[in-house]
Amino acid sequence: MSRNLIHDAAETPDPIKTRELTDEEPRRVVKALDTPERHHTLPVFIAAMNTGARKSSLLDYLRWKDINFADEIITLASQSAGRCR
Repeated sequence: MSRNLIHDAAETPDPIKTRELTDEEPRRVVKALDTPERHHTLPVFIAAMNTGARKSSLLDYLRWKDINFADEIITLASQSAGRCR
């Protein structure tokens, strides 16, 4: 199975404005989110870290039917493909 990623040039961040997190930074974020008040945001952070998806893609467009737990695949359709809120 091919797992190629397709990037739309209009949506790809400018490389100057992006950077990789250090090994310690995700651990610090997980620790900060692992509180009763913030625990609900932990899955969103983990999904974003593991997929590279934008927050809006995860929160606005991701549906349970888009998640294949058996194969560990998340499918996100672009907004221009006809998905709407």
